Amino acid sequence: MKRRPYRLTTAYIRGLRTLGCYGDGRGGSGLQIRVHRTTGGDVSKSWRQKLKIGGKPTSVGLGSFPFVTLADARKLAAANRAKVLLGIDPRTDAVAQTVAPPPPPPPSSPSSPPPAPSFDAAAAEAIALHRGSWKAGGSTEGRWRRSLAGLPFGSKRVSDVTKGDVFTVIQPRWTRTPVAARGQLDVIRAVFDWSIGAGHRTDNPVDAVKRALPKTNGRKQHHKAVPVADAPRVMARLRKCSRSRQLTRLTIEFQVLTATRPGEATGARWSEIKGDLWTIPGSRMKTGEDHRVPLSAAALAVLEAAASVTRKRAGLIFPSEKGKVIGGSSLASARKTCGIEGTSHGFRSSFRDWCAETGVAREVAEACLAHTVGGVEGAYFRSDILERRRPVMGAWGRYLAT
Repeated sequence: MKRRPYRLTTAYIRGLRTLGCYGDGRGGSGLQIRVHRTTGGDVSKSWRQKLKIGGKPTSVGLGSFPFVTLADARKLAAANRAKVLLGIDPRTDAVAQTVAPPPPPPPSSPSSPPPAPSFDAAAAEAIALHRGSWKAGGSTEGRWRRSLAGLPFGSKRVSDVTKGDVFTVIQPRWTRTPVAARGQLDVIRAVFDWSIGAGHRTDNPVDAVKRALPKTNGRKQHHKAVPVADAPRVMARLRKCSRSRQLTRLTIEFQVLTATRPGEATGARWSEIKGDLWTIPGSRMKTGEDHRVPLSAAALAVLEAAASVTRKRAGLIFPSEKGKVIGGSSLASARKTCGIEGTSHGFRSSFRDWCAETGVAREVAEACLAHTVGGVEGAYFRSDILERRRPVMGAWGRYLAT
């Protein structure tokens, strides 16, 4: 784990694995990130704030990370701190006992808090809150919307949705498709976290639902990869396939040749290409940092083919028919049409296996995949070893052409 920063950072929080509470430093309004284990054995991270309300030390929950971002948690903590200084209990927005209550409003001007929005409306607010922290052109917003669409309790006030409502949705698919069910449950949790922060709820029913659900087998589902020995044959089949759109096939080929993630390839722009070097901006990288990719002769040939199709070298390299980023469903359809069983992401696993079989050094292989090296090694290893990666990517391109 990286050395403890003076104030919390998103990268530091993501790397936390040791259980405990970590404060946001002096001036952090008592904000802490708590790392703990759930009843299911998972490591969970949640925000809490240490305050003195009515003279009593109090801990106020602010939601779970990363659904409530560091920036959002700081805003909530600052707002709560301001309320306490005014004698207001941020949990209820009521005046604390140590302050004399204000006189009641005159009968002619009654006031009451606005009713809580529907769950669907709260979901829209949660998406709007988090949108700024998502990668431009990424798939996160689409995944959130799919997870929240058509829920039977969508029209209920978010304050009235019960743990039973959530359990009824998640339980049938919990053991059948555990990864998808867990992902949907995490998105639903984020909506309730927003509702807590907005003062519409004081609890998150997802916590009770997780305790009620049985343990799954815990096996991680990996992307289906093409065996290394079959990779050249599969790539030849892709190049010869004429039943799918050419630019979509070129996108897949470029992604495989560069060992990048699908979203990094579909969002590639001509402005990111300088000679035989492709620099992917951190906004599209999982690590959040720029990543330089040395382009082999085979990858450069794909770019030339793409330019001949679009007849330009500006904007997206591999645009969809509507001029936008090609979607994952289009890539999947092209693979199916061309008889390719592995996933686009699974080709990264094929590349990693090829590196292991051909004796490529571990640090070089991991740098090619833009994997973050953790622990003490990662703290001292800062180079992206570009020049050592060039011959590896060239050899990978030649291997796929055999």
